[in-house]
Amino acid sequence: MGDQSLHGWVIIDKPQGFSSFQVVSVLKKILNIKKVGHAGTLDPMATGVLPIALGEATKVMSYVMDTKKTYIFTVDFGVQTNTDDQEGQIIKTSTYYPTEQEIKAIVPKFIGNIDQVPPIFSALKINGQRSYKLARAGHNIALKSRNVFIHELNFLRKPSINQAVFEVKCNKGLYVRSLGRDLAYNLNTVGHISSLQRTRVGPFSLVQAYSLDYLRQIYDDKLLDQSVKLSYIFDAEHPLDDIPAVHCTDAEAVKLRYGQSITLAEQFICSPGLQNNHMIAFHNRKLLALGYENKGLFKPQRILNL
Repeated sequence: MGDQSLHGWVIIDKPQGFSSFQVVSVLKKILNIKKVGHAGTLDPMATGVLPIALGEATKVMSYVMDTKKTYIFTVDFGVQTNTDDQEGQIIKTSTYYPTEQEIKAIVPKFIGNIDQVPPIFSALKINGQRSYKLARAGHNIALKSRNVFIHELNFLRKPSINQAVFEVKCNKGLYVRSLGRDLAYNLNTVGHISSLQRTRVGPFSLVQAYSLDYLRQIYDDKLLDQSVKLSYIFDAEHPLDDIPAVHCTDAEAVKLRYGQSITLAEQFICSPGLQNNHMIAFHNRKLLALGYENKGLFKPQRILNL
C-alpha cells in the first residue's frame, strides 16, 4: 500500500505470544506505513482488542488509553506464581478451592475504588528501571499499592473445581493479574491468571477486531479494490464520538493551527456534558484539533493534519 497519508484506527485481535510492540511492527509491514502506535498494552499471554492508531490518529491515542476497558479472565486457584500468570515460577500452593457461593460473595468487595499492588513483573519504573528487569535480575522488589477503579466485576462460571471465570470493566491502571491474585487471597487460597482476553477498549469491541493474518491476506491481495481495504480502517475521530465538537470557520482553523485559542458559542461554555472539559474541533468535516474548554475558549492541545 505504501500510503503515508493513511490516518485512522485498525482494531487487532492480538494473538497469544505476541507483545503489543510486535503487533505494531507486523502491522507496519502489512500496511507499509511508518507512523503506527497502540493504545493500551496487552501482556504477551493476553489476547483480544488492541486498538492501533495510524498516522495522525496517533495524536489522540492518550484519550483512547484513558477510556474504560473490559476483560474476561480465568483464575486458577491453588497455585501462585511470581508473575501472577501461568508463565511464571510457582512460589506457593494451596489445596483449598473456593466454592461458587464463596466466589459470588467476595465479588462486591472488588467493585469501586480499590487499592492494588501491581505485579513485580510489570513495566512500572523503580528508580528509573523497569520493575520486570529488576525482578529478572533477582532483586527484591516491593511495589507500592495504587488506587484503581472497577466499574463492574462479574463472576461468569466455574469450569472446574480449581478455576473461575470473571468479567471486569475498569479504568486505566488496573492489573488483571493482580486482581486474580487478590481474589484468591480473599478466598483464603492462592491463585494466578491462566487466560486473559480484552473484549473492549472504549468504543472498540472484539467484533470489530481482525487477526494479523486476515489483514495481511486482505492487503496482499492486489486484485482487491482500495476502497475495500480502507473499509477496515476507522476514521481518526471514531473513538472521540462522545466528546462535544465545534465546527470551525476558515479563520478559526488558522488560529488553531498556530496554537491559538478560539471563542466558543454559548452552548459549549460550562456545559454539564463536558467530561473533563475535553472538546474536539472540525474544519471542512475533518478532525482538526483535540483540546478543552476554559473560560469560554477552546484551547487546542493536539493539532491533526488530515
